[in-house]
Amino acid sequence: GQAAPDVFGLDGSRMEEWDRSVLGRAIGVLAAKLSGVDLPVGPLDRLENEPETWSKHVCDLCDGRVVHGDHEWKVHLASRGHERRKRRRAKKAAKQFAA
Repeated sequence: GQAAPDVFGLDGSRMEEWDRSVLGRAIGVLAAKLSGVDLPVGPLDRLENEPETWSKHVCDLCDGRVVHGDHEWKVHLASRGHERRKRRRAKKAAKQFAA
């Protein structure tokens, strides 16, 4: 596959400096790239991610919801809906145990 393009970090946190700190720098990077000269700022460091192995997860707690991929599964487990269902089930189990 083709390598991902470089990513440049630009600070857009101060709107009054947007033209200089974001727009101006972005135009400078593009102009330098197109003309083949040294870039005015360097790209951000690349993160080397290992490719995720494909996996299928089924959440019995969420009525058999199917989630593909380990990262997505972790996100699902931390989701508000999943947590709410988990609390309801625990509350229901506690009532049945107390009865």
